[in-house]
Amino acid sequence: MELTHSTLPGYGHIHHARTRDGHLLSVTVGRDGHRELAFYPDEETDTPLQTIRLDQDEADILADLLHTEPFADRLAALEREVARLAARP
Repeated sequence: MELTHSTLPGYGHIHHARTRDGHLLSVTVGRDGHRELAFYPDEETDTPLQTIRLDQDEADILADLLHTEPFADRLAALEREVARLAARP
């Protein structure tokens, strides 16, 4: 995936992502913490087909879904590794 990042003065940041298949989307991160997803029809336009605003908790839930391994499983693996390291002489 190809990523680019830009600052939006007074508003936040925008991250553009292009998939291997050429699809373009962006994630705008507002100063208040909200996220806005935007999906574009092609690279020739700056106008998205659709935008979806997510509050912080919604963005966290979506991010967890997109991970290849759920957060709870990653945390459990880290806890097991810490316990293993702590048990070493």
